[in-house]
Amino acid sequence: MDSPTKPTVPEPPPLPVPVPTRIEVEIADPDDRDALVTIYSAFDGPNWTHSDNWLSDLTLGAWHGVETDDTRRVTSLKLADNELNGGIPPPLGRLANLQWLGLGLNQLSGTVPPDVGPSHGPD
Repeated sequence: MDSPTKPTVPEPPPLPVPVPTRIEVEIADPDDRDALVTIYSAFDGPNWTHSDNWLSDLTLGAWHGVETDDTRRVTSLKLADNELNGGIPPPLGRLANLQWLGLGLNQLSGTVPPDVGPSHGPD
């Protein structure tokens, strides 16, 4: 007598894996990032009272005292009373969308570059 064969059960099909149709990458303006890195170095960043996320890969808006607009351009730099020391570097003027600059109560020298902030043409 022949032994009965076991029926084979087909394996279930693999579960579908969702594939993103759109990937968003947050990229800061390289001029803004470079300017902030220069500011950090010029103002003795390692000795600041608060330097959370500075020089990290997080978006610039996550860096302490930095606010950005929806295009990820720096609009505000609030670093008052933060133990900043040094001379004000010219790259501060590369923050083209800067509308608020708070650097008071620190030990800084020099003048704010005249090209700081948005440029305004004739009305």
